[in-house]
Amino acid sequence: MAALSITVPFHDGETPVSFGSRLAQANGRDRVRDFALDVGLDFAGVVAGRPAALARLADMGGCCSLALASWAAVTGADGTTLRGENLGWRNLRRSRVFACPSCLLADLRDETLEPEVRVWGRAIWQVPALRTCRVHGQELVEIAHADDPTSLHDFASLALSRADDLVDLDAASERRAPSDFEAYVHDRLSAGPSGTRFLDGFPLHAVMRLSENLGVVMTFGRKVRLDDLGERDLHQAGARGFASASVGEAGIRAALVELQSTFFDGVADWGPKAMFGRFYEWLAHENADPVYDPVRDIVERHVVETMPIGPGEAILGREVTVRRIHSLHSASIEYGMHPKRLRKLLVADGLIKSEDAGRSDERVLFPVEAVSARLATLSDTFSLTRAGQYLNAPRPHERLLFAAGFIQPVVTGGTDVLKDHAIRRADLDDFIAKLTASARLEVAGGLPIPTAANRANCSAMEVVRLLLDSRLANVGIDGESRGYLSVLVDPDEVKGLVRKEDHGGLSLRTVEKRMSWSTKVVTSLIDRCLLTCTVAVNPVKRCPQRVVLESDLLAFDESFVSLHSLAKERGVHFRKLKAELVARGVAPDPAFADVPASFYRRADIGNPPT
Repeated sequence: MAALSITVPFHDGETPVSFGSRLAQANGRDRVRDFALDVGLDFAGVVAGRPAALARLADMGGCCSLALASWAAVTGADGTTLRGENLGWRNLRRSRVFACPSCLLADLRDETLEPEVRVWGRAIWQVPALRTCRVHGQELVEIAHADDPTSLHDFASLALSRADDLVDLDAASERRAPSDFEAYVHDRLSAGPSGTRFLDGFPLHAVMRLSENLGVVMTFGRKVRLDDLGERDLHQAGARGFASASVGEAGIRAALVELQSTFFDGVADWGPKAMFGRFYEWLAHENADPVYDPVRDIVERHVVETMPIGPGEAILGREVTVRRIHSLHSASIEYGMHPKRLRKLLVADGLIKSEDAGRSDERVLFPVEAVSARLATLSDTFSLTRAGQYLNAPRPHERLLFAAGFIQPVVTGGTDVLKDHAIRRADLDDFIAKLTASARLEVAGGLPIPTAANRANCSAMEVVRLLLDSRLANVGIDGESRGYLSVLVDPDEVKGLVRKEDHGGLSLRTVEKRMSWSTKVVTSLIDRCLLTCTVAVNPVKRCPQRVVLESDLLAFDESFVSLHSLAKERGVHFRKLKAELVARGVAPDPAFADVPASFYRRADIGNPPT
């Protein structure tokens, strides 16, 4: 078909619908759809980028069909493509007409054309992610909205309706350089992906949606939707999201870390959805497009490696099979420990960082690999009081056992961080096993350790040491008791093993009996240093006592004698003996004046009368 007698020049980068709209204006039709009916043009086919319709329009307009088709938005089974780039579905501006006011004002200054055909629609203005004019460094503005279906895609008509407003629109338009995000989209449309960047592996519509959905939560918060934002906010969000996504996994994970970092000091619900907000919901629930699976893989890895997620839970609809991170809360559940005690134990071990000390249980995190062995140990521990109960050791025997080193903690208490010790159940079981290693069911006269220790005048810990050293032959088990108190020992056997070496001295009671002195006399002699004594340890009771050495008592007896003892030696009544001594002028030794008995020097007495 020959070209129309009236045509307009086609501009490189112009949309076919814009070219058709201008062609209609040039031929006296205000609406392109009326013009299409007049000339038998499949305008719907032009909008959809169908080759036959585009070829027909190119012939009518007298332009190169390849040039015209190169900027056509082509709708197919997988969405719409522009310049070979897949823009998905509903990712072109159709009813809302955006343009650069400076570009349109420049178009209007072209006096080689009639005013109604001067302005033309750039194909890139249809792409929502492009919000800045590369030529004039200013934002694109909405110049029209095709509410009437008959005006849809009629660029020339819609633009001319705002011709008088362009100066004001231009003045109000923000001046700015295109973002790196916009530059990337421009480059993809101009030359296609280079294949060297992470995002080059995604269709362009996925790049745009990913950048904006990630950027909006980073910039405006977790709950903000794209639909809630204006064009300037979307420009900012897209730029920020692209800056992270373009780096690849490292960039996306850095963005997720940034979102997490603002979450730790709060008290809101914990989880990927709460932490990553709308970005997580978009990936999880708002589209099932497998094109985003590489991003889902990154998010899944990040969540598993940085959050307390474990088997039985799901991320983005995918079941988690392995746990990498524990929180204090999840660890307390898995290992059956009270979170307060677990927190104290891990702080004492240095496994909880100081900056985490004041955070809630869900926000105190640590790698499973770093703490699993320790948690397995700590999960089966007791405080010292509970250890005593487990051993069936009466108070204060659990403290005596601890002080003697028979039970030892895996974490030492008594500090500002941890009040109670942590003692392993396995160590307590091992202690009881050693204690009863040589036990028989019955032992005649066997008594529990505390009772036997009292009978043997020794400490219970000495009995425990004898048992652990296998030095007791007679050891039994009380079948009606358990643990520490079930062990029965022979106190006489214990006594023989704990008896101290005999000091060789005479007890004061022995001195009393041998010398026939009263207790008061013996005490008085010793207190006044008239009878030499020393302090020694009782070999049975193992307590200090005053004793008199045999040699000291013999020396005293060779020099001094009491009236009663002398009377007994001579076989006379003490009164008769005293009268005799008085008659002979023999008086008691004055050194014994304060002793409640009369003592004489043997040298003063002489021989008895014949």
